[in-house]
Order: sequence, then C-alpha cells, then structure tokens
Amino acid sequence: MDTTIMQLPPCNVMPKAGDAKLYGLNMNPLENRHNLELIGNLPKPNNLNVKKSIIGIGYETLDRDTFDPRLTYELMKNSGVKWARMQTGWIKCEKEKGVYDFKWLDETVDSLLAIGIQPWLSVSFGNPLYTPVEGYADYAEKHLGEKVPSTVRGYVGEVPMYHGKEAVKGWKNYLAAMTKHFKGRVTHWEIWNEPNTAPYGFWKTYNLYKDCNRSEFEKKCAEDYVELVRISSEEIRKADPDAKIIGGSISLSLDACFFMRNMVNAGLAKYIDILTFHPYGTNPEFGLEVRYDNIRYELDTHGGSHIKIWQGETGMPTIQRMGLSSGNEYVQAKFLTRRYTSDFKIGCEMSSYFMVIDKQNYNERTGEKVCGMGVLKCTGSPKLSYQALQSMGYLFDSAEKAEDLYIRINIHGTPLMSHLRHISMVTNKFRRNGVPVFSYHVPENPEMSLEPGIIDIQLWIDEKDKLENPVLIDPIRGNVYEIKEVESCKRGFKYPPVGFDENVQGFVTIRGLPFVDYPLFITDKSVLG
Repeated sequence: MDTTIMQLPPCNVMPKAGDAKLYGLNMNPLENRHNLELIGNLPKPNNLNVKKSIIGIGYETLDRDTFDPRLTYELMKNSGVKWARMQTGWIKCEKEKGVYDFKWLDETVDSLLAIGIQPWLSVSFGNPLYTPVEGYADYAEKHLGEKVPSTVRGYVGEVPMYHGKEAVKGWKNYLAAMTKHFKGRVTHWEIWNEPNTAPYGFWKTYNLYKDCNRSEFEKKCAEDYVELVRISSEEIRKADPDAKIIGGSISLSLDACFFMRNMVNAGLAKYIDILTFHPYGTNPEFGLEVRYDNIRYELDTHGGSHIKIWQGETGMPTIQRMGLSSGNEYVQAKFLTRRYTSDFKIGCEMSSYFMVIDKQNYNERTGEKVCGMGVLKCTGSPKLSYQALQSMGYLFDSAEKAEDLYIRINIHGTPLMSHLRHISMVTNKFRRNGVPVFSYHVPENPEMSLEPGIIDIQLWIDEKDKLENPVLIDPIRGNVYEIKEVESCKRGFKYPPVGFDENVQGFVTIRGLPFVDYPLFITDKSVLG
C-alpha cells in the first residue's frame, strides 16, 4: 500500500502583507486612522528565549505518515510555540511482537526540543499484532497500491481492552518501553484520544454493549476509559515516577458533560495531573466558558482540584471541511488569534492549535486528499495564520493573568452595558514581563468578516504599570501603531470599580479606536524590546 508523502521542496516565503486576496478582500481596519501611526512590526519570537507560554501546536497523525515534519522545523523555531502534541502510533512502533522502533519519534522529538518546543505524547491507537480487524486487512488488500485512509493505516480507535488479555499485556509492555526510551526528554503523557466518540470514531466498541441504552452505554465506555487510564498511568509512572499523566482528551460534543461526570465518578481524578478537552466549532468563544466551568466543577467536586485543564486540540481549515469553514486564510488567522486569547482568558494553562501543517492522504475514502488545518501548507509554505501564530507567540511570552487591571468599552460614548445598546465585546488583560497588555474583539462568527466599528476605551492601571507610550497591535498583519491621542487621569470614574484606590491607581482613556472580529492589543511600546 502506497502511503508515501509527496517530497516537495520547502517554501518558506512569507505571505505578502498587502495581498488583498489573503484577507478575503477585507480592508485593513487600522489603516487611515487619524489617531494611529504605523511605526513598525511586531518582533518575531525565538522559541529558545520564550520562558513560559500557553502556546501549543499539533503534530498529530505523524504516526500515519500524513506529513513530513522536516518541512516544519525552520519556521517553527521562530513561532513562539512552547508545546507540541504528538501521537505515538503503537502500530508504527511495534511491527514485531516485543521489538520496538522509536526512531521516527526520536527524530521529531529531538528536533522540536532543539528549537525550544516541548513535545507531549498522546499514546494511541491499536496494533494488528494485538488488535486485529479483518475488515481493515481486507480494505488494505483491495486497495493495494492506492492511498489507504489513515484511520485504517493506524488502526484508529481499536482499544486494547476490547481485544483480550494479550492485547492489554502488549499495550502495557509498549508503554513501559516507550516511557523508558523517552525519559528525560518527554514528561507529559496523554492517554488516548477522544474516548467519548464511541461506538465509532476513536473508541470502537462494535457490538460490545449493544443491549444497553444510550445512558448505560456512555457510562460503561467512560468506566472502560478510566480503566485504560489506570493501567496506562501505572506503567508510565513505574518507568518514570516524575511523569505527568493527561486524561480526558474529550471531544466537546453535546453529551460531553455526561461523559465527564461518568469519568470522575469512575475515579479519573486519582490517576491524572491534567485534563484536556477539544472545543471544535466555528466560533472559539461559543459556550467555552460554560464548558470550562463544567469541567472545573466536576474535577473540583470529585477529588480533582489539583488537576490542571488544557485545551488539547481544535482548529479551523482553509478549505471546506466538516462544516468548520468555507475556506479562507484570513478566517483561519482570525480563529487562531481568538482561540489562544479565549483559552488564556478562561484559565487554560496550555492551548494547542490543530495543526502545524496540512495533512496528505488523510481520508482517501471520502476523497479528502488534503486536510487544510495547518498553519503551513503541504510544501511547508506559511499561511497567514502562521504570521498570526508568531504574533501570539510573542505577545503571550511570560504572560500572567492580571485580575487587578480593568478595561471598559464604550461605543461612541455609550457604555456597552447600557440598556440602549448592548454589544458583546470580549476583553482580556494580562501582564507580559510586568507590562500591562489589553485586548478586545467582537466574537462574531469569523467567517462573517465584521465591518470595523469605532469605540472608546478606558483602561484602569496601577501607578507602577508602564503605559507611557501606548501602541495598538494587529496580530494578523503584525503591524504596530502608535496611539496619538491619549487622556490620562487619576480621578474620573463616576462609579469606580470595586477596590479602586485613587492614590495609586488611575485610568487611561483612548478615543476613536477601531474594533473588529479578532483581538487587537493595547500595550506599552517597551514590549517591542
């Protein structure tokens, strides 16, 4: 069966900032503004200099030979990315019982570490030596010489426990060997991927629970998943006592809250350090806070208050796919900036964007020869979203949430909370190396390409905070603008925020700024270095 990746020369030419086609012919919202002066571009981050960041990227499906990782390293080293999710591919590591080959993983793990990116490994999926499926073999034989879907090539969704004791023993031996091999290089291990997609998807039960109703079925699948986490975490921690175990990896479908409750009831919190979730959808903010709060509540009330929450996988394609996008580089770039900003705002300690590069040969059965989820094209050429990724990587370097900062939005002088006009505006505030950073955007569907509007902004800062030379940053274009007209005052809040101390705190008013459907950032010029 031919699953060869096209060997195309790398093409690292950046998108032309002025190419209107990249932006879907949308105007630059910051152009020709009387109070803004373009003074330069946001610096490009060097990953090795980034101390701490939530910014992650996906290297998934490498185990199914869907892309050439060598095309990614040169651009990724200046992306600001600090984390990379990889899938380990049991089927690719063990082709003869008891004989393990991790060379293909070594190459990518070591290459990422060399450019300042920490890989975290999602252990998965089945292996025909232990989890044979006759239908897969038949399909591959009939399509010999053609591209076979990666779901077949990787035995995706074949759970060891459903294939008997020998399969479980083989799985445990595989985990032990792999953990020993990567000890000192990899510290975070995720158990499986999207177990709540049964009976098909990534957790295939076939007819195992055919007599159960839906509620009973989901409960049994959740209990089985927790058992897989238990046996997997034990083997990993035997080999590396300092290992961090990641569980959940849940797809946020409509029934995700039930699966979450069933997992914690089955004792998930006893075995994991981090829980991941996958909030796919066209609008990054839609239901995000409610979903996060539900996960946090279930963990906290079932012995898991110590468990961190990561956003483990989600993205937006530049081609039509699964109803996620009509296909546009500008839409993808907007989605990416909103994804990282929103995940940081709700409290995620890491956010992983799916994925680094477009995949090939992903699902030939459906005619999908290229899966356009990447920030790079199949050739390694960067998309507009890569430029946005660099901006987010730079801005969120050493970012710390700052609950003491305050931002209020007025539209033409009318407070947003006025009963006369209510417009949903998402705001965020943090400090980057001690310097205050604010962002704001309208959470419209990114495919709608909202026409720019005008607002006034009030920022509440401490006297110690540096905001002497405020600038406005467009993260997609990477442009930095000096804000010319700024009002500063110690007093002036008719109704000051709770805790406001006029002796050490004041506010800054900036009038006539544009707003769009992706975050614009206000900070001090000193952030530029």
